[in-house]
Amino acid sequence: MKISARSCLLSVLGILSMGVVAGGCGSESGDDTGCVLGINECIEDATQCSLLGTTQICMRNEMQCLTWQDQPQNFLGCQPSPCDTTCTEGVFQCSADHKTQICQSIGNGCNAWQDFATDILGCAVAPCQDACTLGAAQCSGKNVQTCTKGASGCNEWTTTETCPVACQNAACTECAGTCTLDTYSCNGKTLQKCVQQGNCNTWVAQKTCSAYCKANEGICTDDLPPCKLKPGSKATILQWTDGDTLWVRETWT
Repeated sequence: MKISARSCLLSVLGILSMGVVAGGCGSESGDDTGCVLGINECIEDATQCSLLGTTQICMRNEMQCLTWQDQPQNFLGCQPSPCDTTCTEGVFQCSADHKTQICQSIGNGCNAWQDFATDILGCAVAPCQDACTLGAAQCSGKNVQTCTKGASGCNEWTTTETCPVACQNAACTECAGTCTLDTYSCNGKTLQKCVQQGNCNTWVAQKTCSAYCKANEGICTDDLPPCKLKPGSKATILQWTDGDTLWVRETWT
């Protein structure tokens, strides 16, 4: 004879009053008999503890399907399972399988990531590429930028401060006329190098070239670069300023 859920519950409560812990009763194999538009998820009259710490009994619902149902009395002495409280309720993220998720409360003080109906973050788009190394810093014009993780899940440059005068070495500076450390320039035939002096970067003369100054290699040279002119013209070289631009004075014959 099948034991009903109610008689099972009364039996368990009676056993507990005698100091005996019950793990279940009246277990019969559940089947789909009488289950309408659904499936049985457990064995009738079986008991368990839910993740939230409630006692559950496998009972038939209004569609005659076997489901876990919370009981008002915690006769199994269930305790809540440790929950994931690492996310902040209302925050969105992209999951590893490219779905938009929202952090929601699941009760009992627990938060968990749940799939969101609309892909508002564009997580389904092909994975993005990191633009920088997390924690790195740089100057962009007068802006100090720091590499942070963006909403897309990839690293990106974020402006953290706008300098009133200039930005050097990822920090605001009062220096005027800045340059990039360890680069070269030519001032006429004088080869210059950008060095740090105090908190400022500045051009410092390295040597005066006898012939030509080549900034992109940081050298002096006697070799002339190739130069294409209009037919019938002559040229006088004035200055080789950066290794790429050749300044000439052109005359016609």
